[in-house]
Amino acid sequence: MDSNIQAPRDKIDLFTDKIIDGIKFRQKYFPLNSIIYQKDAIPIKGRTGISLFEYSIEGLEEYHAKLGRFLFPDQRTMTNISIESRVERIVPASKVHKREINALKEIILVYPEFAKKLYLPGDNPEIYGETAYRDADIASFLLSSRMCLGTEVAESKSTEDPSILELEKDSDIIEKLRRPEREKLVLGKARAIARGSGLDLDVIEELFKWMISTTIKVEVEYLRQKQEKARVSQPLKL
Repeated sequence: MDSNIQAPRDKIDLFTDKIIDGIKFRQKYFPLNSIIYQKDAIPIKGRTGISLFEYSIEGLEEYHAKLGRFLFPDQRTMTNISIESRVERIVPASKVHKREINALKEIILVYPEFAKKLYLPGDNPEIYGETAYRDADIASFLLSSRMCLGTEVAESKSTEDPSILELEKDSDIIEKLRRPEREKLVLGKARAIARGSGLDLDVIEELFKWMISTTIKVEVEYLRQKQEKARVSQPLKL
């Protein structure tokens, strides 16, 4: 039943390693520097109402866009930057449709809350920029890319079981999408990788539970847009 989703599952497992490695490096070499999450706390020329963390995400996504990252169907932006690429890219064919996914914006709001639990207290103005870059890389590339794989999972599941697209309630769609045993394996792997790294295993599990929940939101949002496109494309009955 789930044969077509093995590829995105393999990618999700790979991101589990990368996310924990990124968090481990961030914890070891950078204090919390909580000021980087506060809007207007660090002056940014020509900008107001934005934190250094948000500004770093925006800058990283602009750079990735120029390299063509967001031309690929499994990648989405969290900010409102242009996705125009400055380089020619060969984009592989995919059944996944390119649609905006608003659920990813939760990352910008929720990541700082996890940062307060994961990283050691402290403040070092000399490395605010480096800290913001590290956080942007974790949030904008690792977490976002991992959750975007929900579009591939949703496409595979709806192809194998088209009845999902006939459901009207989000709760019914979620029930069809959930794989509790698979979720348990993901959480177990995250704890196993984090064990011995000095990270709080309970916080890591909480983070991955939130990622799973948000990935399911991505899947639901993707399927809702797919439903709407199917309705619009249906011929009118005279």
